[in-house]
Amino acid sequence: TLDDRATDALRILNEDFGIQPEQNLLAPVHFGLAVAQSISMTYANAYGRAGVEDRVCDLSLAAVDGAGAVAPIAPGVEAALFSISNGIPPSAGVNIVYDGADGQPTNLPASASPSTNQLDYGLDALLCLRSLAQGSDAVSGADLQGSDAELATAIAEGIAEVR
Repeated sequence: TLDDRATDALRILNEDFGIQPEQNLLAPVHFGLAVAQSISMTYANAYGRAGVEDRVCDLSLAAVDGAGAVAPIAPGVEAALFSISNGIPPSAGVNIVYDGADGQPTNLPASASPSTNQLDYGLDALLCLRSLAQGSDAVSGADLQGSDAELATAIAEGIAEVR
């Protein structure tokens, strides 16, 4: 049942990913505010020393319109970015954009993954971030290959440097 699946998902978060039971109440709020998504994206880029052109996991930052499509940022908002944003998206009109979304680059919460063709919050991109963080494919557990393996190693080395 749906309730059984939800209970099992919560168990996995608590037991396998170390989320404390006291955090469970705030988890939906944090997801809705894109806390984990934003930190995962920005940290992967920083620790892996990726440039903006690298678009790690097909993610980038941009202003979007009401439908989630990339749009120009209003000049007044752009001028005030430094004073009204903490630099972690989404804030001050800058959002996480899934460039690999089905159809066109789209605001992450409104995006559909190519693997599912469903509005799934860019699941493919989020699984990619998880894979890079753990150094293996988040779905199959297989070792990462090629540029993904290199980036996962760079991220791990970047983390080790600041410990």
